[in-house]
Amino acid sequence: MYRHKLAEIMGRIAYHTFAIQLPDYTTVLNLDRELLAWRDALPPFFTMDNPDTSLDKDHPYLFVQRHLLACEWYYTRITLNRYITSHWKKGKANV
Repeated sequence: MYRHKLAEIMGRIAYHTFAIQLPDYTTVLNLDRELLAWRDALPPFFTMDNPDTSLDKDHPYLFVQRHLLACEWYYTRITLNRYITSHWKKGKANV
């Protein structure tokens, strides 16, 4: 469920960042806000900062799932910002 929602956001980011014309700054900010909102809506046992690990002993898969979600989220955020930032430096982005 959480990975599906993240995948939807990833799809929108790919659509905008790998298009012929780069997105404007407002679009990038909106996509970044979506990522932040997704992260902030995670339940305590999936949060990236100080997660609730009290269930990990009885449900060891939570550890793996938590780190998988974090890796995907960080990768997506880096991809969005790295791609856009590199084009802004070259003067190609629509700011």
